[in-house]
Amino acid sequence: MTQTFLRTGPGENSEVYRLASPMGNLHERMPPLWIAHGSEDSVVPVSQSREMVAALRKTGCDPIYHEARGIGHTMCECDPDGLPMEPWQLLFEPDLLRFIKNAVNEETSTG
Repeated sequence: MTQTFLRTGPGENSEVYRLASPMGNLHERMPPLWIAHGSEDSVVPVSQSREMVAALRKTGCDPIYHEARGIGHTMCECDPDGLPMEPWQLLFEPDLLRFIKNAVNEETSTG
C-alpha cells in the first residue's frame, strides 16, 4: 500500500520514504497527539507506535498513548474468538472524545 501511495519502493528511493515518515517530521511544537494501538495488531506493528511515542517525548511533547493488550487492528471490543462484539464500541472512545473536545477548545482559545 505504501509503495502504491508513494509510487516508489524503499530500496528505490529511501529519501521519499524518510520525508513521508512522521518520524522524520517531529518537532517541539507538535499539536496535541492521541495515539492508540492494539498489542496484537497484525497489520501495523505495535512497535511503530511505541517508537513514535518515545521519539515525541524526546522532543518534549507529551502524547496521550493507549495500548490495548490482546487487541488487533480494529480497536473494537472483541469476543474470545476475535470477532467484534455488538454493538460496536471503539476502545477508549470516551477518552478520544474528551481529547478532541479539549484540543478543539484549546485551538479556538489560542487561534
